[in-house]
Amino acid sequence: MLCVQTNLDEPAESLDDPSLGLTSGAVPSRSLKAEVNLLRLPLFALHTKGLSTLDGIECRGRLRRDGGVHEYILRISRNTDSFYPGPLSRKVHFALLSIATERGFPLANPITWTWRDLCRRMGIAYGGHKTLKEIKTAIRSTHGIVIHSRYAFFSRSEGQPLPFHERGHHLYSDYAFSNEPRDDGTIADTNAVWFADWYIENLNALYSAPIDYDLWKSLEARSPTASRLYEILLLNLYSGAPVFRVNYPNLAKLLPVRSERYLSDARRQLDPAILLLQDANVISAASWDENAKGTIQLQFSRGPLLRSGRRPSGKDSVLPAEESLGTVQVRELRNARPVENQLVRQFYQLWSGDTFVKPSPKELVLARELIERYGRTKLHGLLPLVVKQLRDDWPNAKTFGAIARYLPEVNANHERKQEALQHEKDRHRQEQIEQKQTERSRDEQRRLVAQWRPVWEALPGEDRQRTEEKVRAKWPHVARLPGMFERYCIMELAQGQAEKSPE
Repeated sequence: MLCVQTNLDEPAESLDDPSLGLTSGAVPSRSLKAEVNLLRLPLFALHTKGLSTLDGIECRGRLRRDGGVHEYILRISRNTDSFYPGPLSRKVHFALLSIATERGFPLANPITWTWRDLCRRMGIAYGGHKTLKEIKTAIRSTHGIVIHSRYAFFSRSEGQPLPFHERGHHLYSDYAFSNEPRDDGTIADTNAVWFADWYIENLNALYSAPIDYDLWKSLEARSPTASRLYEILLLNLYSGAPVFRVNYPNLAKLLPVRSERYLSDARRQLDPAILLLQDANVISAASWDENAKGTIQLQFSRGPLLRSGRRPSGKDSVLPAEESLGTVQVRELRNARPVENQLVRQFYQLWSGDTFVKPSPKELVLARELIERYGRTKLHGLLPLVVKQLRDDWPNAKTFGAIARYLPEVNANHERKQEALQHEKDRHRQEQIEQKQTERSRDEQRRLVAQWRPVWEALPGEDRQRTEEKVRAKWPHVARLPGMFERYCIMELAQGQAEKSPE
């Protein structure tokens, strides 16, 4: 289930409270700056269940801006090469925000980190190839999503909604992992993520709210419902309202829960998360009730942790919470077709441009066999190559079954090319590593020579002569180059002194 906060109305003031000192760049160590759009409209699935068939989400609703009520649409879609970003992607993103916040404002790209520090911030054990691989996959998933927004996302720096772009927006504009090749052929020196321009501009414009990161992690570990409810209450109570009242069915749309029909079931569902928030002083009280129509309602009272921020003013005043919550529609975009069905349809789309072919039972059986043999991801990459080979060798082929004859040859050629490409990348990477090692060695030599030159110059003539004789014996050719000869003598002196000195 996906969780989307729907109170989209844009306050005229930042949610940051100047009394906390957050506008000066000095952020309390336990706080991170969370951008408002992503608190209201989170991009991350809160469950791993069903993640493999989730292609995206679509959110529609109403908001008041510039004196009028506007219909907004938000559509987020995943990259076809990765799953939709889920709970792990969400945790990684909050950890990256904590790193960026600690480094002070204004924030600047890239956001760099070490694996040990990132794991520590996420509260997971550092080490193991599998763990790092999962984190890298989570970052790639977030980088791959495309955001289409019409009146849904707000640009604080521009003072207007994020413009609608046909190609969409991203959350991360780029990423790099240490010692791995980049698109330009270079090797990355460190782990890094580049936040998208609109996102980092909003953070630097203080279109954000201070989240207690330690508390958020604690809530997330015990109850994702509680951590998400913390985000919703932060927005609705921090802006100055002492009480937030909401119909339970509408609130349930925003949490990783299903809406229950009866009050007793609803309380059994949410009371544990509410109790966690009370213990953390996020809320001072919460009460359940029913309105005249019999709809279950919840009322939350602001706790001491959520200090009152400034109220919105004038033209950007918000819609009543219930009005906004009541108009939202959230739809999950799922691909329910079996993978073998997708494979056959992809073949016909490449072969004849026909996207409405219904695969035959025989074709589906063959597709399942090929997926078991080659794997889904690899097959989708090989299919265009097979179609190209088929056009050259068998242009009159008509069915999906024709690819079975050519797949082994195409796969073998593809693997040879991939091996050659990987070999070239490895060679290039090794050359860069050796070059860096050589540069470090030269830097160390220069530092050593500068340190020991005064000692060498003050050395008695006999001691200096003995050192020079040792250098001539080891490196006869160096004696013809006075500058180099002197450096070798100084390094020989330093090495000899180091061998004599006890550890």
